Amino acid sequence: MGLMCAMSTLTSKNTQSKIKRALPRCYTMFCDVQQRLYIYINNQSVQCHHEDENVTLEEFDGFIICPKPSDICGMKQFLNLPNLEQVKYK
Repeated sequence: MGLMCAMSTLTSKNTQSKIKRALPRCYTMFCDVQQRLYIYINNQSVQCHHEDENVTLEEFDGFIICPKPSDICGMKQFLNLPNLEQVKYK
C-alpha cells in the first residue's frame, strides 16, 4: 500500500547488534497534499524535509536516509496511491 524503500541503519534499542552501514529497507511512507513526505514505523512518524537527511525515531538506534520527497510523492501520485489525508479520514 504505502511501502517505499530508503537506506537505513535503524535497529531496535533492545537489539545487541547495531548496523554499521546503511542497508535498503522498506517503510510505510505517505505524502500530504503539500507533498511533504512522512515515514511511519511502529506508530511513530518522522518527516523527511530533503533528500539525504538523516532522520531518527525515539524507539530506535540509527537513522533513515531520506529519499527525495518530490520523487517519492510524485511516484505515489502517479501510481494513484492514497495521500496522508485520505488515509486519516477513511
